[in-house]
Amino acid sequence: MEKETKQRPVHKIKLPVGGSILWVAIWKHQNSDGRSGFSVSFSRSYRENGNEKKYVATQFYHRDHLLGLARAMEVAHAWIVTNDRKEAANAQEAK
Repeated sequence: MEKETKQRPVHKIKLPVGGSILWVAIWKHQNSDGRSGFSVSFSRSYRENGNEKKYVATQFYHRDHLLGLARAMEVAHAWIVTNDRKEAANAQEAK
């Protein structure tokens, strides 16, 4: 039986903000027209009840996390634009 491989992000961004860690995962996929595209997911990790070893992940954000989240979005956008250009250049060279 063939084992299905779990898709992993092509890039991750980690940004510490106000005692939490904001995570951005960038995923690559094929569009219906055969071109590559990217999608992005966000999460936040924090220490549960002051426990130094246990982190909890959530997709909810407080007011103080929003500017950090905006910065993480900017970094993700820049990474995607750069990699879109690289892929387009590679595709052009292959022709």
